[in-house]
Amino acid sequence: MQMPGAANPLEQLRDIHLPPDVPAWPPAIGWWFVAGLALILLLVLLAWLWHRWQANAYRREALRACQLIEDRIKSALDYRSIIIEIATLLKRTALTAFPRSEVAVLSGDAWILFLDARGGGANFSVESSTLLVETAFGSQPAQDIRAVSALLGEAQAWIRSHQRSPVSGTGDRHA
Repeated sequence: MQMPGAANPLEQLRDIHLPPDVPAWPPAIGWWFVAGLALILLLVLLAWLWHRWQANAYRREALRACQLIEDRIKSALDYRSIIIEIATLLKRTALTAFPRSEVAVLSGDAWILFLDARGGGANFSVESSTLLVETAFGSQPAQDIRAVSALLGEAQAWIRSHQRSPVSGTGDRHA
């Protein structure tokens, strides 16, 4: 029973008051840590990419030299000098990427075996190997433009795909 003159206590209740919205700024401390970690990871990634780009500068330089050789092939009359230039470029590139003690003494078939073993899948054909060894290290003049162009193409593939020595900094930087 309700007493006369007494109001219903439920009528005296007000609506629920919600707290104010959480502001978006400044973010919570956890987001600062996430942002800091992301920034550090980005800087590490950029440093790694820069180092990798710098470490492959010798490849870019060797490929530019290959382009110059390719331009000279079209107008050459004697291909022996071009083959010697290709052989020299391969040796310089290998000396940059591998220890001098491992590369400098190689010639002939041992040199071709080294190139094929370190080529990362880019191997020299029998014709190109013969052309490289006999023309560059012998006195046999080369007269076939297709064979010289194929040798240059295989040299470019080797320059692009060879894997550097696990011990970095052991070669000379002059390619």
